[in-house]
Amino acid sequence: MHSKISLPYFCFVLSRTAFPIFASLGLLVHAQTVSYSTDFESSESYSLGSLHSQNGWQVTQGAASVTNGNVFSGAYSVSLAASTPPAIVTRSFAQFTGKPIVFVDFFARPTAGTSLAGSTLFDAESSRAGFLQVGAAGEVYAYDGNGSGGGTWVATGRTLSIDSNSQSTDWVRFTFRQDYTLKKWDLYVDGLLAGYHYGFKDNTRTVFAAFTLQAA
Repeated sequence: MHSKISLPYFCFVLSRTAFPIFASLGLLVHAQTVSYSTDFESSESYSLGSLHSQNGWQVTQGAASVTNGNVFSGAYSVSLAASTPPAIVTRSFAQFTGKPIVFVDFFARPTAGTSLAGSTLFDAESSRAGFLQVGAAGEVYAYDGNGSGGGTWVATGRTLSIDSNSQSTDWVRFTFRQDYTLKKWDLYVDGLLAGYHYGFKDNTRTVFAAFTLQAA
């Protein structure tokens, strides 16, 4: 999975047969202040090899590495190895207390699954997006939570071209806008609104504290 960030956001590339990679991440608060960003570059103290324990990132399942191949921009990206069970990377954050509106903005090349459980999944605290194979394309799905741990997957109608490995052929920009007062979130795909007013999975969440990526 590749990923690259420009404003506050992550970027990812996920593949069944190749290594999914992501090359950058950033978080924007109130659409003005970038509170966190990374491109996984050597200038940010990242080094080639396992991502685990580098600058707060944890590989909780499978394998993920900082690589200098298949990058979106710059010299490095992070590759999540295709595996069963799927590779998962996560990072915790502590600097968002008192920030009711948070934007999570990233580029990715996700891999579509025949089920959402088997697809690339992006979890930004209490918001989740997936990528389902529909015919010869992949469709972005958003999770409309019920606030108590459950919810419903909702088709956004935004379809993306995929290759023979079910991976998006192009880099795609994803933006999550989260409102921790209303417990609602909106999803943008390539800068266009794909769905809005989705519920949080967990209404006890009062602050953005973690980002998790699961490879297909």
